[in-house]
Amino acid sequence: MLEGKIAVDIKLFWWSNKGKRERGTSRKVTVFGLLKRNGQVYTVAITNTQTATLLPIMSEKVKPDSIVYTDCYRSYGVFGCECI
Repeated sequence: MLEGKIAVDIKLFWWSNKGKRERGTSRKVTVFGLLKRNGQVYTVAITNTQTATLLPIMSEKVKPDSIVYTDCYRSYGVFGCECI
């Protein structure tokens, strides 16, 4: 479990197979990350960015009295995060 000051963010990574001219040659993955300031990192690949997906991860990995900093993405709002 992470505690203290925690930064949270979502990042989309995508790449393509160069030289291929078929449909579906580009691939993408969405990664959700939690970073303890000056400490540990936890990342997980997710299928969507809805609150129903993010909230269980945050509840499992972040201690209740921690301060969570986000970029004000609407899916974090239920968790009571501070925007930076």
